[in-house]
Amino acid sequence: MGERKNERFLGKDATQQIKLIKKSVLILCRYILAKQAAQHEQNQHGLSPDVLARQRQKGLDLLQQAQAELAGQTVDTVMDELAKAVLQALLDDLTRQFQGCSSGEPYYAPLLKANAFELDSDYLPDLMPDYDGEYSLVPRLQQYIRMLLTQPTADLSWQDAYHQAVRVYNLGIARQIAGLDDAVKRVGKRDTVLQYGLQYAAADTENYRSDVELAANYGKIIGKERMEHYFSVADTARSHFKKTQNFPLYKDLLQSCLKHIDEEAEPRRQSVQRELDQFRSQIQEEDLSWLDPIQAWLDHGNLTIVEDYLHRCAHKSPREMKLILNYQGDFGLKTFTQFLEQYQAEFDLCNKNKKLSLKNIYDQKPGIRNKRIHDRLNRKEKDGLDFVEAWSAESSAPGKSMKPLLEGLGYGNIADIQVSRAEKNCTCYSVKFEKNPPRFHHPFAVFGSGAYYNGLNVVLFRGSHTPQSIVNEVSRLSVAKEKGTLFFLDSALTLSDRRELARLMKTNLDMQNVLVLALYLTHFEKNDRNDKLLALALPFAYVQPFISEARIPPEMFIGRSAELAAIQDMAGPVFVYGGRQLGKSALLRQTRYLAHHPEQGNYAIYLDIKNKDGDAVFGDTCDELRRAGILNKHVRTWDELGRSLKDLWTQGKKNIDKLMILYDESDHFLVDAAAQQNRPIEVLKDIRDYVPGHFKFIFAGLHNVIRFDRRQLGDNTVFAQLDHLVVKPFGYLEANELLLKPLSYLGFEIRNQDIISTILAQTNYFPGLIQYYGKNLVESIRSQYKNLLFTDCNTPPYPLDESYLKDLLKDEKFRQKIDDLFMITLELDADNYYAIIALVVAYQYQYE
Repeated sequence: MGERKNERFLGKDATQQIKLIKKSVLILCRYILAKQAAQHEQNQHGLSPDVLARQRQKGLDLLQQAQAELAGQTVDTVMDELAKAVLQALLDDLTRQFQGCSSGEPYYAPLLKANAFELDSDYLPDLMPDYDGEYSLVPRLQQYIRMLLTQPTADLSWQDAYHQAVRVYNLGIARQIAGLDDAVKRVGKRDTVLQYGLQYAAADTENYRSDVELAANYGKIIGKERMEHYFSVADTARSHFKKTQNFPLYKDLLQSCLKHIDEEAEPRRQSVQRELDQFRSQIQEEDLSWLDPIQAWLDHGNLTIVEDYLHRCAHKSPREMKLILNYQGDFGLKTFTQFLEQYQAEFDLCNKNKKLSLKNIYDQKPGIRNKRIHDRLNRKEKDGLDFVEAWSAESSAPGKSMKPLLEGLGYGNIADIQVSRAEKNCTCYSVKFEKNPPRFHHPFAVFGSGAYYNGLNVVLFRGSHTPQSIVNEVSRLSVAKEKGTLFFLDSALTLSDRRELARLMKTNLDMQNVLVLALYLTHFEKNDRNDKLLALALPFAYVQPFISEARIPPEMFIGRSAELAAIQDMAGPVFVYGGRQLGKSALLRQTRYLAHHPEQGNYAIYLDIKNKDGDAVFGDTCDELRRAGILNKHVRTWDELGRSLKDLWTQGKKNIDKLMILYDESDHFLVDAAAQQNRPIEVLKDIRDYVPGHFKFIFAGLHNVIRFDRRQLGDNTVFAQLDHLVVKPFGYLEANELLLKPLSYLGFEIRNQDIISTILAQTNYFPGLIQYYGKNLVESIRSQYKNLLFTDCNTPPYPLDESYLKDLLKDEKFRQKIDDLFMITLELDADNYYAIIALVVAYQYQYE
C-alpha cells in the first residue's frame, strides 16, 4: 500500500488510518511468529498462553481504535466512499484473523454474489479491457458499494448465490461459486440453460444495434465511424462474454454504451435547446404552447427532427408552422376505426340470419325493408340494394352477375369476364378491362389503373370457412400473383377470425389480395365504394403500394401539384432539373398519364434517353411518333422532322390538338446537342412557336439540363428564351402525405407524429427515399407477426412506433441501401463537387 501514495484515499486525510493499519499488520506478523514459536516451544518446553493472549488483545485494541477513527471520517465523493469501504473491509478481515474466525475463502469471492463482476481463475478481479472507456471497472465498483450499503449480500449463502447466477444466465459466475463450496448443488440440463443464454445474448445484440442506429437517426451520434465504434465495442465484448458465459454482464456493457451515447450527445442537445429558446424569445405571441411538441421531442432526445423543425421555423411563418405541427393525415384510417366499432353489430346481423341470402339480410337492417316496400330508398340505399342483389345472384348462379357486382365496387369499362375455375365451394374469374381507367382516390395501382392494364383476379367462396381453410384454398388455387385478387366470402367471420386471417394473409401468401366486406360496404355510395373497400379490407390483407426502383404508378403520384400544372401548361417551362431521388421521372410519367388521350386528339409521348446522343434520340423520337400514328413519312434530320410536324397543323390531315414530347434523363443528349450548336433544341422550339398552345417539349435531368455557363445562358442562345423548372425536395405536408396515405389505408395507426418526422428528416424529404422507407415499413408487418410482436386480438390496426424503426434498422441491407440512395443524390460527375460542398457545409455546422 505504501507504494501507491498517489491514490486519493492515501492522502492527508487517511494518514492516521494508514499508520494504525501498519501497526496492526506489524502486530499481526509478530503474533503469527509468536504463535509459530509458541507451538514449537510447546512441543518442546511449553509456552504460557497468557503471552499469546496479551499480544492478541493488543492487536485487537489497535484495530478497534482504527475502526473507530475510520467510522468518524466523513466522505465527500464517491471515490472517498470507495476508499473508506476498502479500508473498512481490510480492518474487518484483520479483526477476524486476530479472532481466529478466518472464512477460508478468497478475499474477493463475495463480489461474485453481486452478479456484476468477473473474477479470474485465482479469484482476483478480472481487469479486462474497459472497451475504450465504455465499461470501466470503477463505476461498477461504486455501484456495488452502494448496493452493499443498502442491501447487504454478505448473508446470502453460496447455494442461493449459485441459483441466483444461474437464474440470470451468469453461468461463468455460477461455475466459480460452485468451485468455492463443494456443498453447492448444481443444476441439471446445463446445456439447455446455456442455449437460452446464447439466445438472449443474440437478441440483446440485435436490440442494441437497432438502438444505436436509432440514436444515429435521432442525431445523437455524429458520423458513421463513431457508430461503427459502438458496434465494434459490442462485437469485442460479445466474443469475451461468450467465452466466460456471463451473459447479463454483456447486456450491462451494452446498456453502458447506450448511456455513453446520451452523454456524448448532451453538448449538442444543450446547443439545440439554446436555439429553441432563442427562437421562442423572438416570437411576438403570448401563447407559445404550439412549440410544446418540439420541446417534448428534444426532451426525448430526438435532435434530428428538432433541428429540422427549427430550420423550417426560420423560413416559415408561425401560422404555417402551427399547421405543420397540428397536421393529422389519417386518410383511410378513420373509416377503418368506425368499421371496427360497428363490426360486432354487423356480424350479429349476418350470423343471426346466416341461412338467408345477403339481399335478405340487407333487408333486415333497420328501416330498409319498410322503405323498400314503399319505394322510399335514397340513392345510397338503392346502390346498396343493387350491390347485395348482384352478390346474392352471383353466389347462386356463378358467371351471371359478376359484372354488376364489380361495377358496384367502382370497376367500370369491363371488357370481358371469364370463369377460369368452377368448383363446389368456390369459383375463380379472370377479369379484363378497357384500357381507359378512371381516376382512383386510393394509392394502390394493383386495384386501380394496374387492374385495367393487367387484369384482375376474383375468387368467390361459398359456405362457411375458417381463416386457415381460406388460406389453404387460396394456396391450392394458385391464383396469378402478378394481378390483384378480390376474394368474396359468402359467410360472416368474427372479428377475431378476421384478425387471424390478417396474420395468415400477411405471413403465408405472397400475393396482393383483398377480402371484400359486403354488408358494411352498403353504408357508402357506389362512387365512393371502391375507395372504402380498400380502406376497410387492406388492413387485413397484403398489398405493397410503395415503389422504390420502378416507375411510379399514377395512384402513388402524390404532391407536386404546382410542378405538374407547370409541365402540363403548353406555354410553361421546358427544362426540368433537380437532384436524384426527387421524382422528375414520376412527374413526366404522370404528365403522360394525364395528358395522353388520342381519342380527344391529345398526345403525350414519353422517352427515356439516358446516355443517348443526338442521332439516337432523333431515331427514338421518330419511332414513337410513328407508333402513335402521328408521323407517316420517313425523315432524316431534325429539320425535316420539324417541317413534317408543322404540316400536321397546317394541312389539318390529322386530328391532333396537342402534342407533348417528354424527354427524360436528357443530360448526355444536351451535351451532344451543344456540339451541334443546339440545333435539335432550336427545331423543337421553332415548332412550339409555330403552333402556340399545341406543341410542347420537355427536357428533364440533372445539372446538364441547364449548366451555369454564361455562354449557354447568353441572350443569343436558345436556352435564354426557354423557361426552366427546378424540382426540389418535398415540403413537409407533401412528404407526410406520400408516407401516411398508403400506410393509413393499410391500417397503420400514427400515435406519435415524431416517428413520421424522424423518417422524413432522415430521408431529407426526397420522394425516392420516402418510397423505400415506406416499402420496408409495409414488409416489416410480416416480421412483426413472425416474431410474435403482434397479438391477434388487437391487430389491426398496427400502432406505428419505435419498434417498427428498430425492426427496420436491425437489417444491415436496409441501412446500407438508405446510405447508398442518399449518397447518389450527391455524387454527380467525376469531380464530385456537390458531395464535397455538402461535406464542407456539414463539417462547418458540426464544429460551429
